[in-house]
Amino acid sequence: MRKTIVHIIGILLFVSSYTAIAQTIKTNKWEPIDIPFSVKADIPNPFELELSCTFTREWSETLTVPGFYNGKRQWVVRFTPNSTGVWTCLSHSSDKRMDGKQLSIEVSENHPDNPGAIQINENNPRLFSYENWSFCHFGARDDSFE
Repeated sequence: MRKTIVHIIGILLFVSSYTAIAQTIKTNKWEPIDIPFSVKADIPNPFELELSCTFTREWSETLTVPGFYNGKRQWVVRFTPNSTGVWTCLSHSSDKRMDGKQLSIEVSENHPDNPGAIQINENNPRLFSYENWSFCHFGARDDSFE
């Protein structure tokens, strides 16, 4: 009986520590977010530490984004969601203190003033457009390309 109670307490502590790690970030489509990772101890060469996050949108789309050292014992993974819905994030790191961290990202529709990232126009590869397919102006516009 006592052993069972100890196991139940252990499971409850594990579950409570697991849920404490998970958090939810709210953002809009095409809005970049920075996910910071920090350690308190000195790392001899912080540029050699490997960090990335795998982002999965509702079990369909998966993106892996590398992190970078931001100074002052902090690493950052910068992610720009390209579709709405709930994304999950799982960290991968050569440092076990930053490995296996999870969070959830709720992505709403984009703000009307944000047309998204610049990409090659699929109708005319000599032009660029935004992700919402509006024309991207670089300098003067030459209508002869359309």
